[in-house]
Amino acid sequence: MSSLEIGRWPALVGCVLLAAGAGGCAGTRGTESQQSVDSDLLTTNGLPDINGLFMSNGLFMSNGLFMSNGLFMSNGLFMSNGLFMSNGFLGTADARSTASYLVRCALPTGHSITKTDPSTGTSYTFNGALGLAPQWETGTCDTHCQEIMTACLMAHVNTTGQHINLWLVSNDPDVGWGYTYDYPYQEGSFFGNIFTSSPQAYYCNGNDFDSGVVPGRLGSGQVGAPYANPFGTPGLCRTSCTASNGTATHLDITNSYPSVIGGMASDGYTACSGYSNVLTVYRNFDAPTNYKICNRASGLCLDVAGSSTKAGALIAQTAYKSSASQKFGFNAMSNTSGLYAFPTYNIVNRNSGESLTLPKQSTATDLQAQQSAFTKAAYQQWMVRPIGGGAYSICNWGSNAAGGLCLGVRAASAASGAAVVQQSYTAAASQQWTIAIAN
Repeated sequence: MSSLEIGRWPALVGCVLLAAGAGGCAGTRGTESQQSVDSDLLTTNGLPDINGLFMSNGLFMSNGLFMSNGLFMSNGLFMSNGLFMSNGFLGTADARSTASYLVRCALPTGHSITKTDPSTGTSYTFNGALGLAPQWETGTCDTHCQEIMTACLMAHVNTTGQHINLWLVSNDPDVGWGYTYDYPYQEGSFFGNIFTSSPQAYYCNGNDFDSGVVPGRLGSGQVGAPYANPFGTPGLCRTSCTASNGTATHLDITNSYPSVIGGMASDGYTACSGYSNVLTVYRNFDAPTNYKICNRASGLCLDVAGSSTKAGALIAQTAYKSSASQKFGFNAMSNTSGLYAFPTYNIVNRNSGESLTLPKQSTATDLQAQQSAFTKAAYQQWMVRPIGGGAYSICNWGSNAAGGLCLGVRAASAASGAAVVQQSYTAAASQQWTIAIAN
């Protein structure tokens, strides 16, 4: 009989959307007074014709998932000794949140588990959603069940407790394969078995683990994460795991101006380090997070001249000093027409609330970027694409119908206050930008 050690695994919070059918999520969670840990699961429409799962992660690194006196794999979850109350497993809010995700990962929509805390008489209902281990509702959680549950729970870990939207794919038929340009960055894959007497929790880095970095996730410098990369550094999935036979189209990112969609590529991985139940995660920039955008050549960062909040204020590079005018948000626009079938972004200055823009839609070079109120004009939208080594090109959507025109520093200057302008893209270091979570 396997058990999990108290205090090692985090509590879970978040929401889930089945991409291939009905189901949905919203940002509000049920309160304790409602005695429903899963009341944030709503019934909005899913994403038709795309396989995969859309999730919001939030497994917070503070309390335990598994306990020798609280979680028994050889009994059904609905049984009194399958998810045991009297020994205290559900005695805290964090433990109940963890139990919520156990049930949510395991059972399908429409199934639920209700448990009563014998010490208080309070009942808690945990709702199913993904249905990755439906047999566990009334029967034994076998090896397949344990491994896919491990992958599901670990895929939801967020060491900051923050909710981040994720896209998941797997060879598990309840998840499936599929690619969406709304989540363009392959973060990594999760696998292992945390339900054994010697728990095993692993990840490997996806192709884009250092792109579109979000708080509390792979590539963000996690502290206290419960999983390890068994493949060392850089520990890429593609060099150590078995790729799927999926045929979703992926971006072909090279160290040159990437103007068109590349060839066919697999979605994720079917086996890693001897485990055949793997979940691969894709992500995008997190809209509420503050980012700094810094030039690779100069080390200086995007800033609004004079920290102005006025429309038309010019964009330059300055030494980073953590001011609000140097912090930006990335709001994905999901433009998928023509050759440019990847997301564009409305890049918003946190100080002014104005958006990064060109003064007009133009293919002219040396136009200095500025800020203005967002109207969804094409010249206010930006294609942000990784070009290797953690750097990006930032190219204007409106002007790129005629060619590769991207942001760079005028005359490749290293001076503070140098103008940030539209240029023909040559992959020069002065046209390359790092995008990191702002401190």
